[in-house]
Amino acid sequence: MSFVNFACVNCKSILKKANDYNFKCEKCKNIYKSHDGVIDFLPKKLAKIKQIDAQTYTLRASEFKEEEALKMNRPEFCDILRKFPKDKSVFLELCGGSARHALNLMKDGYKVIESDIALGATKKARDFAIKLKIDKNGFFCLIDAENLPFSDNSLEGIFLISSLHHLPDPRKALKEIHRCLKKDGVLLIGYEPNTWHYYLFYPFYKLFKYIIRKRSKHAISLADDEAFGFSYKQLKVMIKGSGLSLLEIKPVDFLSKFYEQFIVLLNRVFNKKMIINENFFRFLKRVDQKIFKIPCFKYMALNWDVSARKI
Repeated sequence: MSFVNFACVNCKSILKKANDYNFKCEKCKNIYKSHDGVIDFLPKKLAKIKQIDAQTYTLRASEFKEEEALKMNRPEFCDILRKFPKDKSVFLELCGGSARHALNLMKDGYKVIESDIALGATKKARDFAIKLKIDKNGFFCLIDAENLPFSDNSLEGIFLISSLHHLPDPRKALKEIHRCLKKDGVLLIGYEPNTWHYYLFYPFYKLFKYIIRKRSKHAISLADDEAFGFSYKQLKVMIKGSGLSLLEIKPVDFLSKFYEQFIVLLNRVFNKKMIINENFFRFLKRVDQKIFKIPCFKYMALNWDVSARKI
């Protein structure tokens, strides 16, 4: 079951199923093959940084834990998608990584195309779905967010978490998303980094990345070296330029993120297994929301949640 009409990444012609595992473009004769249940829709020429990121996240997939597959800090992030009817909706996650939001949507009965450029990450997500017995609601693919293998007006919702800044051409990705969404379809961008802290703390980030990579080469994405996130204004301009109608740019994380990242850095630098205190973390989350109500302080958020609609 493929849920939607897939299209050739070269000519955008509708693909035919060559057999139970492969797709074929009748026009340009491209074959899109399956790797253990994951269909490879990546273009033949992939940017070098994407190739390296694919290797990085394939290696990092070994860190994904089955017992945490459905654990989410913010389950409300996808609430707007849950307003769509289950029997008539198909969602796409781009740059999915551990696929927690996608797996939760599958568990709730929604059809989700889970994708990444990393085969290891996508295979692990599929393995989790099979073990959770929700794989009938999932379709697993390798997809480049800047070159989507779908016909126009195919999907009710598309979402990606902390990934837009990793893309060499985020504007192209947003235009592709606009093309593939149906009328009234929704785009959700979660945990997209703000720019200011990258510039302010750049020397410290650079030092920590160097130390962490000495211990584990795949612990940090190469794209994080070249991308500094987006300001409120930049996101607003990019969304408008894509043709989508902006719903909200919501500030997310301030003190809570500093605390979380401090624990993560300690664990990676000193090879420890310190656990985030959930009660303290939730307290800081509440404090953050109070801070963001102070005029102009929302622009100091460390991350953004963005929602937009195709009209």
